[in-house]
Amino acid sequence: MSSLRDLRFTPLTSGVYTSSPITGTGSSAKALYKEDNCRGGFRLCDGKEVAVKICYCRRCQELSLLRGKWVPTEIVMLDRIAVLSFDGVIHMLDYYREPDCWLIVMEKPKVSDFMIQILEVVSHCHDRGVIHMDIKDENILVDLSTGRLKLIYFGSAHLISDEAYNRFYGTVIYGPPELISSEGLYCARFAEVWSLGTLLYIMVHRDGPFRDKREILQGRLCLKDELSDDCKDLMSQCLRRKPEDRPTLEEMFVYPWVSGGGDDAGDF
Repeated sequence: MSSLRDLRFTPLTSGVYTSSPITGTGSSAKALYKEDNCRGGFRLCDGKEVAVKICYCRRCQELSLLRGKWVPTEIVMLDRIAVLSFDGVIHMLDYYREPDCWLIVMEKPKVSDFMIQILEVVSHCHDRGVIHMDIKDENILVDLSTGRLKLIYFGSAHLISDEAYNRFYGTVIYGPPELISSEGLYCARFAEVWSLGTLLYIMVHRDGPFRDKREILQGRLCLKDELSDDCKDLMSQCLRRKPEDRPTLEEMFVYPWVSGGGDDAGDF
């Protein structure tokens, strides 16, 4: 039985797509996946990044007819809803039958698509009077078959207060510089924007912006040249040292990279 790590495309598909290992290290490399049955890849004709979902035959409980052939029902549903002009659902590009599994090749969602969803989730929490306090890649699950995400782990969450907090409940490497300086006092809303900037940085760089507290205090960002100016601008604004200089959630929604659907590639 082929495992996720040793999957290779057969001659039928190897001339069209090439697979790539899940990038990154540690838990952050896999944390954004809902289940361990997806990997990345590229379409050879144009270099387009794709997501490949593996559906093992022994787990396919439901089959349906599609153009005279029995295929997993999921493929039939994806084919039925496929309208290129509608962006609300993931687009299936191809599907193939392997000896022990089906491969569903789908578009790889853009980082901006995920960032919009994250902003919507965080905004919903704020509207309900809750601040998550620990936004990071390990606490976000993404279903690549639908392109939808969920924010998990509310063990550090608190009711929103405009008063300064004197204790940080999240992950320090995602924490803002005012947490380390300023006697540890910080505004939760400004700190959450910093965490969102850190998350965006990780999604497009596949690594964190800072390695320790000293680098957080220095605040020097190293941004990839190939990133769009709009993406760089949003990250830089979210990771400003002075809390009051960072954008609000409402302002982030109207940033050109978010509202215009920036197409920078990233890791999910």
